[in-house]
Amino acid sequence: AKNYARNGAEVGVSRFSDRTTEPVFSRHEKKALEELLKFKSGSATNVDIGIIENKISDRKNKLDAILITDGQISNRSAVVDYLSTYNRAFMFEIGKSGNPKKEEKVIVYPISKPEDIAKIIIDEVV
Repeated sequence: AKNYARNGAEVGVSRFSDRTTEPVFSRHEKKALEELLKFKSGSATNVDIGIIENKISDRKNKLDAILITDGQISNRSAVVDYLSTYNRAFMFEIGKSGNPKKEEKVIVYPISKPEDIAKIIIDEVV
């Protein structure tokens, strides 16, 4: 999120763990980070795709999606299908190991420890 905001892009943060929230868009790095810090982890997360779609449907083919999850998304297949409609989509699954893989148009990165997320670099992120 920091790199997008630092390069003038809007960053929309949405929370899924306890409920799905509408994305809050901002070009300010601090605002994006504050939204990210509100997240809490939990199991059996169900992403309400409709809430997100209502907010961004007119521009999702121009957006990149980055989803950070503990891998406990109950409707994971539907989420992957939905993320595949974005310009680019990345999913980071915490607590997983292995190599990155492509599921439809989504690049899935296994992350063994949460602190390793900061070490990930996605090529050509604006």
